[in-house]
Amino acid sequence: MRELEERLRTSLERDASKVPLITAAPGGLSRRVRRRQGLVGVAAAGTAAVVVFAAVFAFGHMSPKSRSLPANHVPSFPPVVPAGQLTWTASGLSNVATGHDLGVTWTMTSKASGIIDMKIAGTSPHGGFSATRGFGYFYTPQGTYYYGTTGPMTQRVDVVAADGTVYRGKWMPASGKGDRVWLVALPGSGHGFALQGQGTPMAIAWPTNGAAPGSVVMAGSDPSGTSFWLGVPDPSPAPYCLALQTLQGATTPCLTPGSGTTVLSEFVTSGDSTITALTVPSNVTYVEAQTAGGSLAGGGSCDAPPTPAPAEWSGRMVCPLWLSPRSGTATLRFYDGSGGGSQKDWPQSHPPMQLTWGSGALSLRP
Repeated sequence: MRELEERLRTSLERDASKVPLITAAPGGLSRRVRRRQGLVGVAAAGTAAVVVFAAVFAFGHMSPKSRSLPANHVPSFPPVVPAGQLTWTASGLSNVATGHDLGVTWTMTSKASGIIDMKIAGTSPHGGFSATRGFGYFYTPQGTYYYGTTGPMTQRVDVVAADGTVYRGKWMPASGKGDRVWLVALPGSGHGFALQGQGTPMAIAWPTNGAAPGSVVMAGSDPSGTSFWLGVPDPSPAPYCLALQTLQGATTPCLTPGSGTTVLSEFVTSGDSTITALTVPSNVTYVEAQTAGGSLAGGGSCDAPPTPAPAEWSGRMVCPLWLSPRSGTATLRFYDGSGGGSQKDWPQSHPPMQLTWGSGALSLRP
């Protein structure tokens, strides 16, 4: 696993250890999708097409403080209430839970391989996914099933909608491990925050494919515990607005898509954290910032903007990433993951840029 995801996982699990345990889902990036571990990540969505381009750069230096947007409404979060168990049985090397929610009968199988197979009326469009300390979604016309795995000490997985409604999850033991497999039934559509144990709340929306106010493209938290997400503010200040927001109330202006090979940036500072959102060419799938000493200053996955998007977003991707410490200078590298394999084998899809941040400013050069 990449160093970034390891750091995110470690940070999240450290927060989670504050009785009870939280999963690593908020710790990287959770994308709007099937499944993405961690932020940056926040369940993985679409991959990008490969594009060859010239080395053209944009300089970004902007302060969001003078152009703030309305942040999503943050509801009150309930205290931890230990969750009940699902109805489940052991079947060979698997644990199988069954139930009836959202008007349909479902089956969820935890396999010894780590795969969770969710079926509605006997069918599974996913074919299962590996959910080692991660969560995914199963959409139906009646609503969404939010499901995945946490550590053994997690006492609750709840989803709190923006209007304050609490949807409580239930769990069963994961097959062959001490972990727990969870399921939360979310009716209709909505947005809010997922709570795992006493860890950092994670912004989510269901279903996730769309550009309606409250939609979440990616979400996660940095090592300091700042919860952030990329999505459409609610209320939205424009017909199509993609912005970076934090649980603490910081928000960027609506992102500018840019064009061609340009890289543009908006950022927020929240507590001890600096979080930035980049708009990049469509062949950039991952960005990473490294200091001159070789240490990781931050990184994140990239995703396509939610659809339907205006024409100016065609061929563009968005990449939120946290930066640590709060100020510094690092080399920003852009990767194209289309070649497969691990990140160290990925081709760099864009010449490196110098990233400097701190004191309420952020710049990209050249």
